[in-house]
Amino acid sequence: MPRNLRALLCAVAFLSVPVAVSAQSLQPAKPEEVGLSSQRLAKIAEVFNQEIKDQKIPGAVIMIARKGKVAYHGPSGRRTRAPSGRWRRTRSSASTR
Repeated sequence: MPRNLRALLCAVAFLSVPVAVSAQSLQPAKPEEVGLSSQRLAKIAEVFNQEIKDQKIPGAVIMIARKGKVAYHGPSGRRTRAPSGRWRRTRSSASTR
């Protein structure tokens, strides 16, 4: 991942925390209702999914809120930390042993 993009994603995550912490409850909204683009938000998920595929990060939960409303929320990846401390893929909830 380019260094500038990584820095931008970290800054967005850092700046989003105070909004989420201070809010009583965030209502969902369509991105366009709060002045965001659905297509651009989809690109954020693509970036995180590629990072997961490249095994640079184990997973992420992305939430983007604006004007007190959640415009985008979604998990990426399915991983847990193994007892050895290494990351491993978890089984799908639909799978059987």
